Amino acid sequence: MNTTQLRLPIEDTPSPMSDDEVARLRSDLMASLDEDRAADASSDPKERIRLRHKRHRGDVWRREFAAIGPLLPGLLDDFASGVEVIPEMIEPAIEPVVAGTRGADLFRLATLLWSVPVSRGYGRRMRFLVRDRFNGKIIGVFALGDPVFNLGARDRWLGWSTDDRRERLVNVMDAFVVGAVPPYTYLLGGKLVFSLIGSAEVGEAFAQRYRASTGIISGQTKAPRLVLVTVSSSLGRSSIYNRVRLPDEADPSRYLVDLIPIGWTSGYGQFQVSDALFIRLRQLLESRGHSYANGHQYGTGPNWRMRVTRVALEQLGLSDVPR
Repeated sequence: MNTTQLRLPIEDTPSPMSDDEVARLRSDLMASLDEDRAADASSDPKERIRLRHKRHRGDVWRREFAAIGPLLPGLLDDFASGVEVIPEMIEPAIEPVVAGTRGADLFRLATLLWSVPVSRGYGRRMRFLVRDRFNGKIIGVFALGDPVFNLGARDRWLGWSTDDRRERLVNVMDAFVVGAVPPYTYLLGGKLVFSLIGSAEVGEAFAQRYRASTGIISGQTKAPRLVLVTVSSSLGRSSIYNRVRLPDEADPSRYLVDLIPIGWTSGYGQFQVSDALFIRLRQLLESRGHSYANGHQYGTGPNWRMRVTRVALEQLGLSDVPR
């Protein structure tokens, strides 16, 4: 889910929404949800998910292209054409992404190729490009971020209690972006990119960045070591994650990367609500003096956009939503 802050002009004393404005907002929201239900007509489960994200993907495209659109001609030079790729010569190299650099723009452009928009992550975040040393072109990208605190499948597999999570989750990251870009997608590039998450370079980058970090909420100084990376698929079973296992050449009985399926997750989101509708939902709460309208600062609670949407729906008389 994309939780990018949507800026609003803040008034000292915002005027309440009129009854007509509230009625139009409710009507527009219901019409938007009716469009999403039409996606259920597809017989392909994965296509249904893609169709449900269509509006969200359009929002992300418009937002991202406002920033990187003028840079597009130069950025495309880093993406290979088919004739520039020689499979037997592929040699991957990991390149950390630094905010505000050309690498960050390349990462943003690459993720626009995903059929389901990717999240920007939250908390601790590390982004990487994977290049082909042979031609200098981008094979794919991956990003690691803070894991979900309550993830039943993971905790049952590890045998963790709530106290275990609080103590040890600092050593876990979640791969919230993983994939290859064309033409490497046709050469099992996604599996290659995922395998590189287990590389020594990633572990060292993690240690270097967080070895003396202090938790914003806990206030504790920790020395984490990356020992586990989780990943989930928005489209259900994905061929990228099937049979990903990388043995240690020095000890074939040991695996440097061993991706193990540990269960299914469940949840809900608010991607069905477009940016334009979300701004109006937030204006509704702001006009009524609700603290959630501007409660997006880190440490003030998780899932700000979700909280705004849920409370606004309740105030519109649409309270039959999961919590």
